[in-house]
Order: sequence, then structure tokens, then C-alpha cells
Amino acid sequence: MIRKKLTIFFISLLLAFGFWLFVTIGEGPESERVFNVNVTYRNMGEGLTMLEPLDKVEIKIRGNKQRISTIKESSIVAYIDLKDLDTGIHNLEVEVEAPSFLKVVEIYPSRISVYLDKIVTVDKNIRVDFIGSLKTGLIIEEPEVSPNKISISGPSKKIETIRDVSITVDLTTINSDITLTSIPKIKDGLGNDISGLSFNPSIVTINIKVKSILSSKVVPVIPNLTGEISGDFGIKKVSVSPSILTIFGKVDELKNIEYLQTEEIKIGNLTESKIFNVSVVLPANIELKEENKISVQIIIEKKMSKVVSDINISIKDINENFNYKITPETLEVEIYGFVSIVNEVKPSDFEAYVSVLDLTPGEHNLKINITSLKEEIKIVRIIPSEIKVIVTEKEE
Repeated sequence: MIRKKLTIFFISLLLAFGFWLFVTIGEGPESERVFNVNVTYRNMGEGLTMLEPLDKVEIKIRGNKQRISTIKESSIVAYIDLKDLDTGIHNLEVEVEAPSFLKVVEIYPSRISVYLDKIVTVDKNIRVDFIGSLKTGLIIEEPEVSPNKISISGPSKKIETIRDVSITVDLTTINSDITLTSIPKIKDGLGNDISGLSFNPSIVTINIKVKSILSSKVVPVIPNLTGEISGDFGIKKVSVSPSILTIFGKVDELKNIEYLQTEEIKIGNLTESKIFNVSVVLPANIELKEENKISVQIIIEKKMSKVVSDINISIKDINENFNYKITPETLEVEIYGFVSIVNEVKPSDFEAYVSVLDLTPGEHNLKINITSLKEEIKIVRIIPSEIKVIVTEKEE
């Protein structure tokens, strides 16, 4: 008997525990969560639109703690039913669709005021708004806007506030004929942008033609180099880019300008090539067509001396009645110049001669004339500087 009672007790205990476990796991403790849910608007009548509708509501839900923790915001839908509503202001209840195991505890706000308005379309001309100033001496013709008007659609209340449709052109960036594209701006009477409107086309083209009211002149650019290259280094080449510029001004002011000089470029103690980015110095009332940026490249190279031997000496201005003999018949010269040039110099790069014009028979000492075919080198010394010329009469 006691054994039977104990068996019944343990069975009851197991059943009670099982029921508790079922409740705990199956139903579980409840929890609440708050979601910010996008509001959708359904069944809007044809030809209607809304003015600044509320886009989100706050929804509090309650349910099983374990299940509610896995719910995504997209599982909850908040909407307003606009069926059979006409233009005007309507205070409407927010409807919520949620999984059946959840309970909607609170919606905030629970009602939304919706302003329905008719969609209308109007055509508006486009005005060009200029900012900044053109460079001195330039003017523009009336800009050509294509198309010159746009179709604007939206709520009638917003359409009524339109006071200006414009595009903006910055004149400071324009130096010549140009074609631009721009998005029109739609503004109210206070100059504020109006949002929530659509327009077609969304982009317009502006053609702008530029004319000059001043005379122009093309002049070279001269670098203003100051200082001296020291030691055995020298300037082999100077390159200026751009090397010419177009200037604008009155005729009487342009006629005396033959060139433009850069700002000072200090080259003292340079031992390697360098590029200087500088500006030109503009006289008063003179404008540039191009940007005032000049690149001056200075090529620096070491110099050296060299002796070139076996240079033939020729005789000029010969009298056909005489014989001429010179001693010596060759010479050598010491030259100085850039390493890359000096190393390439050959005896054939020189012309050495003496003039025997008006010489009578006998012995004469004449100075040697010599020129180099390479202008970049300097002749430092001629060895010898004079030669002996013996003149004799030819035998008949």
C-alpha cells in the first residue's frame, strides 16, 4: 500500500515538473520591444499625392522573450489606408500587421494627419543667374539655354509657391566659348529651395559665347635670372613653357610691350638642373588670356678644358705668281666648355687660316685666324698664335 502511494507521488511530481517545463519553454516569460517602423500608405486615389507625410512610427510589441528577440523590423508593417479619400487634411488611424504570436501594446503616434493634394503639372521658363565676374576685357552674349523651359509636377500647394526656376553660372571660370550642363533650382518667393517636386528634363544645357572688347598681342616670355653660377658649372640651356603669352589691353598700352619678364629667379650657387614655377610680371591694365603660371627649366652642366691637336692651317688670298710655305702646318687649341660638348670636339670642327694678301717675297710672321664650328665652346689659347710664311716667286 505504501509502495503504491509512493509510486503515485513520484508520478504526480514528474507530471508537475513536466507541466512547469512546458510552460517555461513553450510559453516562456514575456518581454517587450520597441521598433521604429516605416509607414506605408495604401490605396491612394489616382492623381493625388501627399504633402510631407510622416515616414516612421514607434511600435511597442509584447511576446515570448525568446521568440521576440529574433523578430526583425521588416516583420512588422505599419500602414495608413487612404481608400476613398479626396483632397484635404485627414486624421487617420495607424494600422499594424504583425505575427500572430505578438501583441501590439502601443503605437506612437497612433493617428497621423495626412494632407492629400492634387498632382498638377506646369511649364516654367529657366532664368540664368550669374555669379562672379569675367576677366577684364571680356563680355558674353545672351546665353542660350536648351531647353529654355521645364515641366514641373507635384502637389498643387507646392506648385503655387514657385516663384523662380534658375541655373547658376560662375563667370570667374569662363575665358572662352563654353557649353555647360546644369540642374535647375526651383525656389519660392523667399528664395528657398522647394523639395518634393519632379521636373523634366532634369538637366539643361547652356551655351555661352565670349567676346573680347580689348586688343590682343602675342609676346615672348623672358626669364629674369639673377646671380652667377659659381665654379666650373654653367647654364647649358634655359627652357620656358609656355614661351609665348597672349595679352589684352588698350592699343596704346600694348604697342610698347615687346615681351613679358618673369619674376626674379635666383640661380646663384646652382650646381644641378632645376625647374622653377613662377609668374610673369604684368604691366598695369594688362590682362592675360592664359593662367599666369610659367615653368622655367634651367639645365646646369659642369665645364672643362681640353686641348685639340692636329688642326690644319689653310692659306687664303693667294697670289698665283708666288709660292707659299708655312711652318708649322698644324696647330693646337685649348678650349673650354660644357663637358658633353667638349668631349665630342674634333680637329675638323675648326677652321684655321692665314691671309697672305699683299705679301711680297720673303719671310713673314702672320697671326693665325681660327673659328669653331661649335658656338658653345670658347677658344682659350692657340698654340702657336703665329706661323712663319715664306713667299717665293714662281719660276717661269
